[in-house]
Amino acid sequence: MFKARSIDDKYFPAPGTFIKWCTPQPEDLGLPEPETAYLEACKHAHELNPGKAKWSHQAVYEAAKQTGFFELKSMAEKHILPVFTRNYDIITKKILKGEPISDIPKALPGQVQQTIAERNKAYHDQQQQQSIQQAGLNHLNNKTDAMAAIKGMLGR
Repeated sequence: MFKARSIDDKYFPAPGTFIKWCTPQPEDLGLPEPETAYLEACKHAHELNPGKAKWSHQAVYEAAKQTGFFELKSMAEKHILPVFTRNYDIITKKILKGEPISDIPKALPGQVQQTIAERNKAYHDQQQQQSIQQAGLNHLNNKTDAMAAIKGMLGR
């Protein structure tokens, strides 16, 4: 209603316009623009304890937490900005609907790049499998077989 009162027009607005005026917008609830929220999230992600930082709005903190503080400070903006924007958009819509902020569903794997830690683990797992195959130990499926192979190598 504040928007309706602030418009100085002698004609009554169309129903769609009036409904839009009555629907809360993100700025009405103190939510920053997505770009501003992203910059704030990146800034606080570098702090020792981001949860104790002074956030402009709980939604910015939740979007940053759901995106991942490590990812915000280590991934390239072209990869992490779409993830943060998606999370912030979902949280903003929940707030506008009056729903509680909770964990949001993760994006489909095809939509989000792997994190550095995930790529690192996959690389080292692959290297380990290659080493096992080169040593001729890929037939070992349990610890008993592995111990027998080690004892055989040591001549025991």
